[in-house]
Amino acid sequence: MSDEVALNGTIAGCVVVGVTRDHAEVWSLDERQRTPLAVVTRHNAQAEHRHVKTGQFGHGHESEEGFARYFSELASLVSNAEEIMIAGHGTGRSNTMEAFAEWLSNKQRETFARVSELRYVDLPHTTGRELAALARKWKDQQRSTGSGVTPNSGVAVSPSGRAESLAHRRKKSP
Repeated sequence: MSDEVALNGTIAGCVVVGVTRDHAEVWSLDERQRTPLAVVTRHNAQAEHRHVKTGQFGHGHESEEGFARYFSELASLVSNAEEIMIAGHGTGRSNTMEAFAEWLSNKQRETFARVSELRYVDLPHTTGRELAALARKWKDQQRSTGSGVTPNSGVAVSPSGRAESLAHRRKKSP
C-alpha cells in the first residue's frame, strides 16, 4: 500500500512521526514528498488563560494538560499505518517521544505493536524531508540486521528473534 492519507483521515504505509512537546509532523518515506502528511498541534488551555504569577509556564514548567488529547489525535492519524517510526528529542520528562510511546503502549497496544523505531533526533534543527531521509536509512538498517517489525506479526523483533521491550527500542540517531 502506498503512503497516503485515506478518506477517513488516517494514514497508511510506513511513516515517521517527529514529536515535540507542542507539535508533531507525520511524514511518509517517499523521497518525492515535499510536505508532511499531517501536522498535529497540542492544545494548551493553560497558555490561553494566564495570570501574572504564572510566569513559570513560559520556562518549561508547564503542566501535562492537553497531552491525552494530543496523543489521541496523533494515534488516530497513524492507527492504520503499516509501520511507525517515532523520532523525538530531549531526555527524561522533556522527552515527548518517550511519553507518546508509553501512552501508545498503555492505551493503543495494536498501534504500538507497529512501532519499529524510537530514535533521538535534533528535531529543531532537522527538516521534515531530512527526517524522512533518516527514516529511510533506519529502514535500510532494519533490513540489513533483520530487526524491526516483522510482516503480519506487528511485533518488533530483534536479530536474535525475540520481541523487544520499549526500553530496548530506543536508539540514538547518528
